[in-house]
Amino acid sequence: MLKSLQEEAFPEEIKILRSLGVQNDDASREFAKKHNLSMKKTSSLYRLDPFLDKDGVLRVGGWIRNALVSYGIKHPGILPSKGHVTTLLVRYHHERISHQG
Repeated sequence: MLKSLQEEAFPEEIKILRSLGVQNDDASREFAKKHNLSMKKTSSLYRLDPFLDKDGVLRVGGWIRNALVSYGIKHPGILPSKGHVTTLLVRYHHERISHQG
């Protein structure tokens, strides 16, 4: 579900990342340089240093790859800012923590 949602919301960005021929789990600096040259600066994902993981999920990259936390925390999956699934997830977690912010 997440991959299809991402493909619908970010088709150009995914196409660019796939064209680079790298599905990078550790989001190396070389990969970041390559994709920064290819990705449009007007893309909403440009500053997130996105990459495709081994399963094809679009994730946030960047300097946090060196942190001593789990992979999912270091590189969360990217959701579109406006979308039904995103709204449902935010609403669920907001209610789960009793509307604390």
